[in-house]
Amino acid sequence: MAGIIIPLITPIANFLAITPAALLAIGGIILLVIICVQLSISISGLHERQRRLTEELAHLRQTVDTIERGETR
Repeated sequence: MAGIIIPLITPIANFLAITPAALLAIGGIILLVIICVQLSISISGLHERQRRLTEELAHLRQTVDTIERGETR
């Protein structure tokens, strides 16, 4: 794999005046930041879904309690 990657990144690294290893490290850091942002967006969506489900559950419990109180009278 390195035999394929090194010849591809060497010209880019030379153009940027950095070593190929530094370019790979920068690429890795950028990739990790992108993954963190994506996971943050996913967690935010899941948090909203959990909030909505909790509200629906509370409403359903209230409805069930109302029905049960009406039946016991």
